[in-house]
Amino acid sequence: MAAMLLSLGVQRGDRVLVYMPMIAEAQITLLACARIGAIHSVVFGGFASHSVGGAH
Repeated sequence: MAAMLLSLGVQRGDRVLVYMPMIAEAQITLLACARIGAIHSVVFGGFASHSVGGAH
């Protein structure tokens, strides 16, 4: 997962918003962010996308 984030251009210090339900893949994503030094923020996947549309 860390390699995939790096291939997408995510770098140390970048902010990554994780919009997923609380499943194993979400935890893997958080660990991948930590591994490359990206800052992660979790949004509960139960929110409708229009509810979080204003997040920057």
